Amino acid sequence: MSGLSYRDIELAPAADGYLYKGQPIFSHLDIEEGLKFHSEGLAAVKILKKHLDGDRYYIWKHINTAGNFIYPEQYQRVFGYYFGKAAVNDFGGNCFHINTAGKRVYDDNYTWAGNYQQDKVVVRADKLYFHLNENGQRYYNDEYIYAGDYKDGFAVVKMSDGYYNHIDLNGHLQYENSHFLDLGVFHKNIATARDERGYHHTDKNGRALYKERYMQVEPFYNGAALVTNFDHSRLIIAENGDWILSL
Repeated sequence: MSGLSYRDIELAPAADGYLYKGQPIFSHLDIEEGLKFHSEGLAAVKILKKHLDGDRYYIWKHINTAGNFIYPEQYQRVFGYYFGKAAVNDFGGNCFHINTAGKRVYDDNYTWAGNYQQDKVVVRADKLYFHLNENGQRYYNDEYIYAGDYKDGFAVVKMSDGYYNHIDLNGHLQYENSHFLDLGVFHKNIATARDERGYHHTDKNGRALYKERYMQVEPFYNGAALVTNFDHSRLIIAENGDWILSL
């Protein structure tokens, strides 16, 4: 099995094992649940274990494409590898990241840890969020009520005044005196947003693309977005807000 490519290993339909050319593999493992193999050639699995008295319990670990564990530690939960690092939760309630050898990336523990994106990762310490760099060091001094993943050079944050903003790769706020009550990530340079009038779309300067407001909006997909009016009717609009189609 050591020669298998991660691309050739499929997750079973019930996500309780893996298939190679349609046939089950890793029969030596009691896999209760598995996640897909990522480009590192590693996958997160939930394994059934039994105490000496016969009681069942579960652990999470990572396996390679031969179905072998890559480290001896056992975790309460592990997640997929992103940029060579995976978030794990130990049985003491601590969250941190490990590298592809199963070693800790940094010494600090957090109450929650996200996935690395653009060599940065969001974590929560107690009730506040911030980002770490690839070495697990604080990327900036600010802390937020909420912070999301970086995408296309920006991350969403909720500030202490209750308003949302975007921060750039240097941790700098994108807008002064933000009035956004909600924000989404940028998708092709456009983000979903909400102000006191409702949801809409903005550009990277925080300017609304049109004057209308909606109860709900989705990101634009190839120049068109699904939006919901306050009367619950739905329509498709163009990036300039023009009506395309009623649904």
